[in-house]
Amino acid sequence: GLGDVYKRQACNGSITGSNIPFRPALDIPCIFPYNRGNPNTETRIVMKENVLISITGRHLTDEDENTIETKQPGKYAYFRGKHIIRYEEYPELEDDVPPIAVPCMLKLDANNVVLTKKGDTPMKMHFSPGISHNTLYQTPIGALPLSIDTTHLEMIENDNEIRVELSYSLNMNGSPVSECTMSILVQ
Repeated sequence: GLGDVYKRQACNGSITGSNIPFRPALDIPCIFPYNRGNPNTETRIVMKENVLISITGRHLTDEDENTIETKQPGKYAYFRGKHIIRYEEYPELEDDVPPIAVPCMLKLDANNVVLTKKGDTPMKMHFSPGISHNTLYQTPIGALPLSIDTTHLEMIENDNEIRVELSYSLNMNGSPVSECTMSILVQ
């Protein structure tokens, strides 16, 4: 019926006859057709706007191994073939300093992962296998130019979750800085 059409449009973020972006109400399950080039199959991904995102990053250098983990609530949307997750991180500060929210956004598709962070140390990291992406890594003493060379990107989509596994190297001026992996889970 008409209600089903409205729900599909709300999940897709489009209202027929309008150029105004539409934001669905909280916790409307978004069901959309997802097809990876095979016209004979259709997979339906069901996710709610409110999600929990977990990211684990591991950096291996000649000297040591560093693991960073974050688990935050976020907002999910599917727009123009991309999964978009917005969330806030709260970096650890000194004891007497109140936490400051850092707005973050992840854009995911089968061939790309883009992680953007705003705030005092903005960052944009683009991961796509076989393509070297340049970025600036912000430090207290200034920005350092880095290149990101992704060797592996795997995205597994199931009802109510998306898993992404990344392997990449960070290089500065053509020299390797670290070998890295990142695991992303959106539920």
